[in-house]
Amino acid sequence: MLDPRCTRGRRQDDGAAAVEFALVALILFALVFGIIAFGIALFNQQGAVQAAREAARKASVGIANATDCQDALTQGRDAVGSAKSSFTSMDITIVENKYQKPLLVNVHYKLDLSLIGWLPGIPPQLNLTQTAHAAIEVGHTGVTGTVCTWNKP
Repeated sequence: MLDPRCTRGRRQDDGAAAVEFALVALILFALVFGIIAFGIALFNQQGAVQAAREAARKASVGIANATDCQDALTQGRDAVGSAKSSFTSMDITIVENKYQKPLLVNVHYKLDLSLIGWLPGIPPQLNLTQTAHAAIEVGHTGVTGTVCTWNKP
């Protein structure tokens, strides 16, 4: 048994380390999960950029009908691998189907932020759009407007 005279004047530090860890762990976990969520978000954003760019490149060499348009969207999706799982829809719009006129490819995708959604002010999910512009190299008459759309099944 301890002599009460030996422990007099000393602080009781039982549990102080656990309290300090609880305070620091919140910041540490927010930082780690934030880094992971940023990496996933960057991966999905780069995939959307690549898909839009590839679909615009394919569409710029000529869209004569809806089949050509769907082929361009398919090529855009196939170019990005697993990032396409976040895509919700894609569309190609041609204002005027003539040489050197612009065409527009939109890739709509969802960004899941559930890893850091528990932090104040951060939504659990974002709906974003990536756009690519290209100049038409081979024009076809009669194909204008929103030529085709792909929606995730």
